[in-house]
Amino acid sequence: MDLAELLTESYRALPSFQNAVSAQPLLPENWYALGVIYVDCGWKVKDPTALEKSEAALLQAITLNPEDARFHAMLGYVLFKATRYREAMTAFGHAHQLDPLNALFETFWITLLAELVPENEALIHIEEAAERQGCDLESIRQAIRATTFPLTLPNLVGNAFFRPDVRFESYLSDEVDRLLERVNPGRSKKIVTAEEKECKKRQRELKKLVTVEIVPDNLTNLVPFAQQIGIGDDGLREIAISHLSERKRRNIIQQVDLQAKTIDAWLDNFDAEVMPPEAAAFLYLLSAVEEMRD
Repeated sequence: MDLAELLTESYRALPSFQNAVSAQPLLPENWYALGVIYVDCGWKVKDPTALEKSEAALLQAITLNPEDARFHAMLGYVLFKATRYREAMTAFGHAHQLDPLNALFETFWITLLAELVPENEALIHIEEAAERQGCDLESIRQAIRATTFPLTLPNLVGNAFFRPDVRFESYLSDEVDRLLERVNPGRSKKIVTAEEKECKKRQRELKKLVTVEIVPDNLTNLVPFAQQIGIGDDGLREIAISHLSERKRRNIIQQVDLQAKTIDAWLDNFDAEVMPPEAAAFLYLLSAVEEMRD
């Protein structure tokens, strides 16, 4: 499977999910799956009607089974993407009630609460969420007071809890992967193979682009590292890093740390928007080092 195909995979698989709904219209999971695939199609193939279609499918799933928290949460995300924030808040509130231990659903709900309802009403739920999720709100308050930012409820929640919209994108991606695997068994293995192939292709390209003739003399010792893991794509860079031994990782971190200031000084000569590929590879090498350090 070519990685480029993945961008339209949900769109190409859509008839399978539509057929499942037609064959078993009383099965709520079929409507949920269709709603999820529509969401994915919406941003990948730029279908302006996708959110509306997804909402209709998810509402049908909820009608058939109102007790599944996933259905309400996915509907909440669709409404959030449609900028219908109060409706999204209500949907995530239902999801939280049905699955109170799901930190993602709860965080999305309280984030919207902080923005949309009176502070005294929202704060009760935010404090309960903080206690459940082990978050020290008082420490966050003190940290905000030490800055020039106002201590508003949205700022408090935004600093105390990781952005739920970003986390939900990952959750959505996992759901899409699960559903596409259902209609295309073996898909995950094909993706791994395609990603490995693409990673090696990027490394070959970097080997041609990043040469000792272009990189400053005092950084040429790092060229092999930049060629190997200075990849711009986060996922492919992770794959490249995964192939390194622990000893090689430690060596790269040590060498790059010793010359980090020199790298920064060189990169400061370029505009981030028009950075040449040689400099970009060193920029991503710095990112790789931080990722390996974590």
